[in-house]
Amino acid sequence: MGAGTPGSTVEIWAGGQKLGQASVNTAGNWTFNTDLMPGEYDLTARAVDDGGAMLAESETTSVMVPEPITAPTFGTPQVEEDGKLSLIGAGMPGSTVEIWANGEKLGQAPVDAAGDWMFSTDLAPGEYDLTARAVDEDGATLAESEPASVEVPESITAPTLTLPEASPIGGKLLLIGTGTPDSIVEIRADGEKLGGVSVDNTGMWKFDAELVPGEYELTASVVDEEGQMLAESETLIYTMPEPEEMAAAEEATVVTPTLELPDVLVAGQTATLSGRGTPGRAVEILDDGTVIGTATVGADGTWSYDYMPTAAGAHALAVRDAKDAELVSEPVTADIAAEETAAAEETAAEETEKEAEEEEAAAEQEAVAGPVCGVGTDQGDTYVVAPCEYMALIAQRLGVELAALIAANPQVADPNLIYPGQVLNVPPR
Repeated sequence: MGAGTPGSTVEIWAGGQKLGQASVNTAGNWTFNTDLMPGEYDLTARAVDDGGAMLAESETTSVMVPEPITAPTFGTPQVEEDGKLSLIGAGMPGSTVEIWANGEKLGQAPVDAAGDWMFSTDLAPGEYDLTARAVDEDGATLAESEPASVEVPESITAPTLTLPEASPIGGKLLLIGTGTPDSIVEIRADGEKLGGVSVDNTGMWKFDAELVPGEYELTASVVDEEGQMLAESETLIYTMPEPEEMAAAEEATVVTPTLELPDVLVAGQTATLSGRGTPGRAVEILDDGTVIGTATVGADGTWSYDYMPTAAGAHALAVRDAKDAELVSEPVTADIAAEETAAAEETAAEETEKEAEEEEAAAEQEAVAGPVCGVGTDQGDTYVVAPCEYMALIAQRLGVELAALIAANPQVADPNLIYPGQVLNVPPR
């Protein structure tokens, strides 16, 4: 755009080449638009007559037409299980590309001479909208790519797999391990799925593997809802023994069962006795030497039995191996409480607990609200300080000057620091 004589014609020239012409309007202004290739140009405007002869020419103006800015591009984002994001893309050689996610800058990468760039970073689990921006030296955005969505999954922890020290029983081998609570773990032998098990809320899992004699490569893998493997444990090599070897090993490893009692046993009420023993073996529970029931030791080496004593008093309880009576635990004396006594003790315990809770609540309330304020005791010549009182307040209550009260109590090192129960001297009133 420019100015000239109204009604005249203006030609626009660049480097000795005519680009076009424009008419000057009645206000003395003209405009001209054209497309130029990237490069540097010396521009002039010439006033011409009807025959195209130049009448006058403007001063030269230099202008640089930059290379067109193209938005950078990138391929499909690659996200690893550990949250590592990898991007590769294209852009203008020598330019800088910034990578953004959900409106936050992740970093930047230079575009090489071939027009390629690479970028990687760590992302926390979540969903992201990624873009790549071409920027100038000051960081101003020149062009931006189309967004691409990517989801970073929660990190997957590979489960562990442990072989128990106990020998297999009846062709079943107890496998145990750890994993992410509530996840599903599949157990494989030589790549073949044996079954699946849920990880409990403590992060533990157990699985009874039925195997014929032979050598196996055992693994445990965590899988998603569709059964796709997400992570796998280390491989363990295990040889399942022949049945004769298992039977011999079982007999050789039989141990004396143990007995554990609950804290309270009450006549007429069922309680659970428990203990440990040889997996797969039956145990007998003895009450004063009489068998009152049996239980089978599980693959994890534990057993339990629901016991309901019929009479109060002292009972000698024990447990022994059902096949070998010599494998018997030491008797444990259990004091069976009468139902009425137990109820009274339970009530007393509940009252004690309630009192303790009330005292604790009162202490917490006092800690939050502070001590209950009060009014001190005026004893004539002396005054006993109450909670929340201070010198100025006491002087007002006694009807004396603050300075006189302070002077009458030289034993108070700091008049701003007095405490409940402290005795102050009262000046003459």
